[in-house]
Amino acid sequence: VLQDDASNIGSAWVHDNSTHSELILQSLKLTTEFLSKRGWFINKAFQPEDYNKLMWGFQQLFRKVEATKPYSSRNVSVEYGN
Repeated sequence: VLQDDASNIGSAWVHDNSTHSELILQSLKLTTEFLSKRGWFINKAFQPEDYNKLMWGFQQLFRKVEATKPYSSRNVSVEYGN
């Protein structure tokens, strides 16, 4: 399963961050319903505020969990204002 929401994060950061996390959780729910045993779930996402909690959840459901950041990705984010 490939999930590529990477929703826009705008000036309403708290709301957008929450919405982004909810999209990740909903895709994870669908994944657990339809993914075959030993299948893959690939999720492209910004690192939401509750990133560590999401990673912990992934680790409870999958044998192997990895997080990567492409070299081409910025070190600062326009969306997050840092």
